[in-house]
Amino acid sequence: MKRIILSILCFLFPLLAAAQASPMRPPVTQINPTVLFNRVEREIKKQVSQQNSPFSRAQKALQDVIQKNPIKTISWKEFEALNNRAKERELASRKMDLKLAQQQLTANKGKIAFQNSWPDYMELLKGFTHIYIGEDHGTMSTPAETIRLLQALRKLHPNKRILLASEFSVAKELDSFPLAQANEIHFLTNLYPEVNQAADALNIDQLGLDSRYVSWEEDGHGPFLLIQCGKYLVKRYLTRQEEADIQELYPVLEMTLGSSPFGMLERNRQWERYIKAVQPFYDIIVIYAGQGHLVNTLSNDLPSLLDTPDFVNLYFIPTEGTNPDEEQTYISVAENTDRQNLGVLEQSYELQDQTEQVLLDKMEMSGEWTDPKKPFWGKVNSFFPLYNKNIPGKEVIIYLPLTGVKMPAVQQPPASPVIKKPKNPDSLRYGNSYI
Repeated sequence: MKRIILSILCFLFPLLAAAQASPMRPPVTQINPTVLFNRVEREIKKQVSQQNSPFSRAQKALQDVIQKNPIKTISWKEFEALNNRAKERELASRKMDLKLAQQQLTANKGKIAFQNSWPDYMELLKGFTHIYIGEDHGTMSTPAETIRLLQALRKLHPNKRILLASEFSVAKELDSFPLAQANEIHFLTNLYPEVNQAADALNIDQLGLDSRYVSWEEDGHGPFLLIQCGKYLVKRYLTRQEEADIQELYPVLEMTLGSSPFGMLERNRQWERYIKAVQPFYDIIVIYAGQGHLVNTLSNDLPSLLDTPDFVNLYFIPTEGTNPDEEQTYISVAENTDRQNLGVLEQSYELQDQTEQVLLDKMEMSGEWTDPKKPFWGKVNSFFPLYNKNIPGKEVIIYLPLTGVKMPAVQQPPASPVIKKPKNPDSLRYGNSYI
């Protein structure tokens, strides 16, 4: 407070002194001390208000969390060891998921009546403070429908503080801050710029959840990539052939690491830390991410990690085909994952299939998709109480038609530059694919 008063007085007093020290100038009206005091008091209140705003306090809380979890560099071998542990954890989690699902099999069946219409999001989102949007990557219909949802949410809550926490927004530099106030989204790189601009127009703050840093460097042992995953920088040395094929290799390595059992768990943990830090300062939080982060393993997914008192989980399932270039990237990642033995244990896949079948057996579904130009959707009680009865959320499954909400016209971001080996270690590159 003293600093604020001094800064204002230091600005005002030289002006008054200059006026008194110039007798040759025309006389000026003397400033009433009371008027001066009132001006100073108003400026102090304005600056104090800005410092104590919910956004400023959210910034401070998030900064504290980031400082308590500094970035750590690990070798590729250390990553592989952590990934093996994550595989075992995921296997244990899926065994627990199946056991709990089987215990619930004898309970009353749930009913899900599908409707062939455009969902009324103002009705669906009532009463929820945490709204999860899960997507299949590489289509246009899901981000387009997400814009429609955000518009309805703002109509439903015209005066509430809303935050969009998105996997598809990242800070522009390694040490940049991932929380951006409305009208400041230029501080973030957005893989779905239309969604971010729509949120901005609706006065919704935005939190970049993911880390997409990749740097190509060299030391006494040879060239290497640094790839960020949560609070870790994984160091991967390159062979001569890999260095020659760096443009094709680095996005595949980045996605391989990020989609590994360790990568998924570590990224979810980072997202959990970020969201928990800022959620006291917002009335409603919308979490937009791939479905793998929301429904992959019940005990390790974001709704369970966050343990929120209420939530609605919307699964957007597009019927359109995936972008061919995106599809090819996923094929390359799958091949690389198998070759390096970095994927989920085979038994985990089997347990996941069994659990999904048990949960489906608990459902009685009805409805018919007669109009393919409209979505086919239904809602049901969340499956997460199988693991944690403290989060009795709702699930909404939405099959999107080929013709849905049109994307608004926006200026597309510039294409990602071709990376070159730097003269210094400050070369940054952020991905344009989704994990």
